[in-house]
Amino acid sequence: MVVKTSKYGNLRQSELSNLQYDKMRLLRVWTAVGSALGARPATIERWLGNDSQDTVINEWLLVQRSHELASTPTKKSVNEFLPK
Repeated sequence: MVVKTSKYGNLRQSELSNLQYDKMRLLRVWTAVGSALGARPATIERWLGNDSQDTVINEWLLVQRSHELASTPTKKSVNEFLPK
C-alpha cells in the first residue's frame, strides 16, 4: 500500500507503477511534439509535471477529489487550462 485514505480508498504500488508508466509515456509523446515545435523539454515538464511518485500521487488525489465534486475535467476545460 502506497497511499491509504479513508475518503478515496487506497492506491497500491502496482497501481502507482502503472500510473507512473502512463505518465512517462505521456511526457515522451508531448516532449517529442514540443521539441518538433521548438519547445524545450523543461517547458513541457513544467506544464504537465514529472513522473515522480509524489507528482503522480498528488495527481491521483486531485482526480479523486474531482470525482467527488462530480466535476470530471472535460476536453474543453483541459484545453482552456493549457497555455496557448
